[in-house]
Amino acid sequence: MVRLLALVACGTRTVIDATFGSTALGETTYACQLLRALHPGMIVLADRGFDGQPLVTAIAATGADLLVRVKNGRRLPVCSRLADGSWLSRMGPVEVRVIRCEITISTSAGRRTGIYQLVTTVCDPVCPARDLIRLYHDRWEVETAYLEIKSTILGGRVLRAKTPAGLDQEIYALLVTYQALRIAIADATLARPDIDPDRGSFTVALHAARDRLAQAADLWIEGGWIFAQPTGQPIDPRADYEEWRVLLTEAGVRPARLHDARHTAATMLLVLKVPTRAVMDVMGWSQASMATRYQHVPTEVLTGIADLVGGLLWQTPNPDDEGDDGASGALAPTA
Repeated sequence: MVRLLALVACGTRTVIDATFGSTALGETTYACQLLRALHPGMIVLADRGFDGQPLVTAIAATGADLLVRVKNGRRLPVCSRLADGSWLSRMGPVEVRVIRCEITISTSAGRRTGIYQLVTTVCDPVCPARDLIRLYHDRWEVETAYLEIKSTILGGRVLRAKTPAGLDQEIYALLVTYQALRIAIADATLARPDIDPDRGSFTVALHAARDRLAQAADLWIEGGWIFAQPTGQPIDPRADYEEWRVLLTEAGVRPARLHDARHTAATMLLVLKVPTRAVMDVMGWSQASMATRYQHVPTEVLTGIADLVGGLLWQTPNPDDEGDDGASGALAPTA
């Protein structure tokens, strides 16, 4: 048995990060490995079981916010009450907001009402408790992602690998396949702002991808190329340039060679005063001497340098400092 834990984007159901391993370790242990993907500006939605004080503290330390369900019987102290009925409390060193609500779920099997107790690090009363309650419903997006991986892609089959290394390879293949399909669905909805990416049919996308692969298999011509077209034929040398022209047109930039972009990027790093060692890493240079070939000093920079030198040499004399030759012994004009 393998335990898989994933961090999924609610808007697109794409995988932000994932980890897996033996079922001998619990979900909260694996959850700590996903902290590397959290950052300020994110809000993590989590179910019961992920509400332990050490994990809440660790998530808060990343700068990300948290909205998690806790057991109804858990009593959290009331530090102060807010106007919407929620209250501020603490979980260890972390200030949290507690929201108790009644939620009714309607399905084809009927309606069911239950009491939920939610805890969040979003303590600002400007964010209404009602909005946080509605947001928590999106936590089910990850359950749909698990279903699509285990049921839709695998079709109920078990993993075939017989070795730990083989299992790792097979699980990564599943995640890559899932991610590719989810990105394709998100890209397909870019031209339809009225359709959310998470409403695209994963099953339809999977069947379409399988059909395309079957068609490509019939068209494939083996040529021994490492990088090839979908048909196996060599890539046209002009393909990169054509894609580059399309990007320039979409960005409203004048026509230019693809190679010119390297000069522009290197020069921008020079203007931004990025250290040479960092520039080498960004540009992929092995020698600092490459800077003399790709970095060009813009006229604006030269003008700025000239102004600085001019300001040092030709300072306006201070009437209170008669006989002073200027700062640091620089020459100054005399009347």
